[in-house]
Amino acid sequence: MSELQTSVQTILDKYTSGNGASNVPGAVAYISDTKGNEVAWASSGRISIAEPNPMKKDTIFWIASCSKLLISIAALQLVERGQLNLDDPIDKFLPEAGELKMLSDGSAPRKIPTVRDTMLILSGQACALFNQDLANWFGAKGLPPTANLDSTRASLFTPYASQPGEEWNYGFNIDWAGLAIEVVTGLDLETYYRQNIFEPLGIKDITFKPRSAGLFDRLAASHMRGPDGEILPFIPLLLPEEDKMESIYPGAGLFGNGAEYTKILVALLNGGTHPAGGTILKPETVQLLKKDQLEGKLVDDLERKFDRVIPEVISDRFAGCLSPGLKKNWAYGGLRLKGEYSNRIPYIASRTLLTVLTISLFSCWNVDRETPDSRTERRWWIDFKDGTCGMVHTQMSPFPDKASEDMLAEVESLVHAAYAK
Repeated sequence: MSELQTSVQTILDKYTSGNGASNVPGAVAYISDTKGNEVAWASSGRISIAEPNPMKKDTIFWIASCSKLLISIAALQLVERGQLNLDDPIDKFLPEAGELKMLSDGSAPRKIPTVRDTMLILSGQACALFNQDLANWFGAKGLPPTANLDSTRASLFTPYASQPGEEWNYGFNIDWAGLAIEVVTGLDLETYYRQNIFEPLGIKDITFKPRSAGLFDRLAASHMRGPDGEILPFIPLLLPEEDKMESIYPGAGLFGNGAEYTKILVALLNGGTHPAGGTILKPETVQLLKKDQLEGKLVDDLERKFDRVIPEVISDRFAGCLSPGLKKNWAYGGLRLKGEYSNRIPYIASRTLLTVLTISLFSCWNVDRETPDSRTERRWWIDFKDGTCGMVHTQMSPFPDKASEDMLAEVESLVHAAYAK
């Protein structure tokens, strides 16, 4: 057993050793290097606080907004093939988008968002879990905010909360790009992923439908932080009746584990081709994936603080893309943190100029509209300078959860210290 493996295991064991404010019920961490070597793969704690079953390395998690990276990869694959133009208006593929009005006054938007806008979180769509105006719009219809997260296609098409292209506003943005991929290819998104991402990389355990895929029995339970910091059982995560699903949530609906997901990150570390074989992007497209895309006010928007519509789901620390005050930008692959940092605020330490990070913030739906949807912790990182990548899972809300972030901070700092160049 390597020293790094032992150290990562020790960190996870520490955070899963109790039921207080500084603990999590269970966790899994998977770290790899540029060569695709397993640097560390650790698990600790329990799948559920209510049951004795231990957390295992191959436990399946709802990976929420970590789903977004796959949309970006798929869309850029289509760009490489000449099948998709990012400057096309999104209503070319999704007519509903051209019929929506502004949430503020019912007027027409100044423009229809482009595919590019949707990929950069600029489509003007919001999420009622952390946008009070949109929550009020649902309330006027006699619906809770979680109606924005049910399994209907209509839930993905709500009034524009901001002018398309003029404001970075986290919500149902890149989901539209995912739906457009289905239109362009004539394939459902999971089939497209399987043929163009999963099979080339040997991935078997990532899916939108865990029951159908035979992964349900390995799924981790959901938990929330009680008022005194204790860990409590919470509602199930994104478990629809799969035979009744009208629509998936492309940007938040995947289930999987870090060992599988990290195969994608290793491919990106190597210019789009995994060392074990399988190409998902050209090297120049990987460069585009991590290139800054925002300017001026749009960069400032990344510092915004979101409304805490459902306190059990969203914490008051949901601001600044979970890295308030740090220099940042947004790329097709997610959040880019720019520069060297010696301290993690709140969980980022020693990040390098070429680090790309996506934040797992939102998006699932619940069959029971009366029950708040849960936001839980799972993160990936990819550091192009150090040549490392990884994924850390817990299942805690409200999001962001400090204990989960502190654990991630220790794991990632440890990896960076071992590989820093």
